[in-house]
Amino acid sequence: MVYALIFSFTGILLGWLLAKIAPEELKHGQKYFELLKKWFFITIVLAGLILMWKQDSWLWFFIILILAIGIYITHLKLKNFPTTLFEYLYFILIYVATQIQNGQFFLAALIFLYGFPIGLMIEKLSKTKKHD
Repeated sequence: MVYALIFSFTGILLGWLLAKIAPEELKHGQKYFELLKKWFFITIVLAGLILMWKQDSWLWFFIILILAIGIYITHLKLKNFPTTLFEYLYFILIYVATQIQNGQFFLAALIFLYGFPIGLMIEKLSKTKKHD
């Protein structure tokens, strides 16, 4: 259980390495990385909600739903606020609340894929700060 969760965070590292290998693609793909990040966030939230529904954990279902709405509103209202850390803490909460083992592996795979655009955007941010 813990190993799958730890492995899922290596997506950030692989995204960062991919950005180092092909830096010329970062500029053209920025809007797609943002879109991919949003799509994976929604997918992880929906997967978490479905898993909570299947295991009849209604308290966790509503906690996940309310936190997702809160993170989304925070992201809309405060564009410069770094919500990525909170999103990862939120994903850990969903992962730990899931009692279905296949669901945990599915969530770990989605979190891994979510890390790719995050790693790519981290590299772009570090390049922007170096030029300032």
